[in-house]
Amino acid sequence: MIPAALRSSGILPLAGVAAVGVGILLITDTSVWWQCPIHATTGLLCPGCGGQRAAVALVRGDIAGAIRLNATLFVAPPLMVLGEWSQRHGPRWLVWATIAAAVAFVVGYTVWRNLAL
Repeated sequence: MIPAALRSSGILPLAGVAAVGVGILLITDTSVWWQCPIHATTGLLCPGCGGQRAAVALVRGDIAGAIRLNATLFVAPPLMVLGEWSQRHGPRWLVWATIAAAVAFVVGYTVWRNLAL
């Protein structure tokens, strides 16, 4: 039996959509997906370039490939969780420190991956 708290929270429909999405990613050819408009117009890699391919690689179990395609996929979620937690429960300085860390990572990562070209 499914607890009432789960039924009313909207978690089950979200889990269903996620399961369908993972299934589609596992059977779809991802080489035909849209290209980044920033990369297409400027030739520079934005912080999100490769994010879709990295997510697909992660779903398929290729962790090294996902990191190679876009490391932001692994750094952003912990920063987002820390930011949310610090906003609700933490000291005010931690909120600003989290924002500064996120901005520093995005700027540094963008510069690094474009210098590596």
